[in-house]
Amino acid sequence: MNNQQYGPPADHTEAHRPTSFDDIKGAILDSEGTFKYIQIEVTDPASNQTRTVVRGYKSCPYHADILNKFQYEELSTLGPMKFNLNCPGGGRITHTNTAADHKIHIYGYSQGFGLADHQKSENIIAQDYNGYEFTWTNEGY
Repeated sequence: MNNQQYGPPADHTEAHRPTSFDDIKGAILDSEGTFKYIQIEVTDPASNQTRTVVRGYKSCPYHADILNKFQYEELSTLGPMKFNLNCPGGGRITHTNTAADHKIHIYGYSQGFGLADHQKSENIIAQDYNGYEFTWTNEGY
C-alpha cells in the first residue's frame, strides 16, 4: 500500500513548497515515530486571512526549531517574512504508520509555547491523514 495516501510527506524540497497562502497544507508530520509538534497560526496581512496548521518533525529537538523550519524552509518560495506567524502551543505526537496500523497519538505540551489545543490539532491533522485512528491527552511531556 502506498503510504503517501496517509498524509503529506515531511519533505520541503522545491516540489512540496506552497506557491500561495491557499497551498499551505493543514498538517505535515514525519512518516512515523515520536516527535515534537506545534500549531502555527498563519495570517496573510494582505487578505487578513488566518489559518492554523500543524507541523511535527523528528529532526527538530526543540518546538521553536519547528517554527523556524516552517518559516524559513517551507515558506521560502513565498518569502519567509510575508506572513505573520504565531504559535499558540505544542506537544508531542506518536505516529504509527505500518501496513497494519495507522495511528496518531497527540499528547503533552511545549515548555516554550505552552499546551496546544490537542482536539484542534486532531481536527486539522485528520483532514490530511485519512484512515487514521486518533487519540489525545493533555498528560505527559
